[in-house]
Amino acid sequence: MLEIEIDVVKGFESFVLHDIEEFQKQGFEFTSFDDWEKDEIQRTPDLISKTDIEIQESYNQYLIYEYSNLRQRFIPQKPRTIVYAKDFVRIPEYEKGLQLLEEKIKKGEGLTPHLSRKILKANEQDGLLFDFGVYHLHLGEKEDSIHSGLIEGRKKILYSVFTDDKAFFICIDDHGRWGDLDLLKIIQKEFPQAIEKWELKDVIELSFYPTEKDRLQLRKAGINTPIEINGKFYMSPGGGINTARTSAQGVFEMNAYYHFYKTIDNQIKLLLEKHSNDISKKLKIDGVLKFVMTSINPMEFEDKKHMLKLIPIIKDNNLVGINIGKIDR
Repeated sequence: MLEIEIDVVKGFESFVLHDIEEFQKQGFEFTSFDDWEKDEIQRTPDLISKTDIEIQESYNQYLIYEYSNLRQRFIPQKPRTIVYAKDFVRIPEYEKGLQLLEEKIKKGEGLTPHLSRKILKANEQDGLLFDFGVYHLHLGEKEDSIHSGLIEGRKKILYSVFTDDKAFFICIDDHGRWGDLDLLKIIQKEFPQAIEKWELKDVIELSFYPTEKDRLQLRKAGINTPIEINGKFYMSPGGGINTARTSAQGVFEMNAYYHFYKTIDNQIKLLLEKHSNDISKKLKIDGVLKFVMTSINPMEFEDKKHMLKLIPIIKDNNLVGINIGKIDR
């Protein structure tokens, strides 16, 4: 009798954990097991009753959500057209740094060195980004002497937003405009496509209109508040903040990934169970096949003992078929 073992979710997690290891080699910091365990025991005392394997699995999932928070703070690497706010002012002493950044954006080069000094910590909050969807970029010309791999920090920074194909430069100004609605007013007036999908079209009034100070305090508590700009109301254009004060959008997207891989896992197992006799006859194999994910995009699995490859056929996020055949070496 043929048995087929496969775990799509574990395969997905393994690829993400490998990515995390690569980020750590580059200097990115994730919460250590000891620090996580200490905090987790305070939150969920029954953790001590779990097995070592269960505890490790819980820690791995925590790391994966930290990873999603980190990824939300990156700017996807692709060429973009730069659009400048009408009142955008170039400052002579920042011109070389600005030109360096402009060239990178136009060529589609990585912008991570220009991001927040806290970008190296995976679980850090970026309230301006998570709430307003606004990045602040550093305009230095050389590597920072303290933060390896990052551009040197200077007094003034560039406030900007990014869409799939454009970068909108709002202004160059001092640090600290973390809750300043004037940034969003400029975006609404001159680059509305960056925030239009977040508009609450049926809302005509709010019961509470937070001041800038209120908004910053609420962010620290992990509380999202609707935004009013010139009579229009919006959800947080950055996707919002969760109660852990990390990216709500990052959690949402990671939950969506888990849902997708769990769905595919269930569908594959049902299909394999239904056709196990046919597969056994075709492959002339009895016993246990153990398929391990070897590629995530496209999704592929291998049983190296029997030199077999399994390829799911997926359409519209659902399984429509499976190909199983010999590995071609």
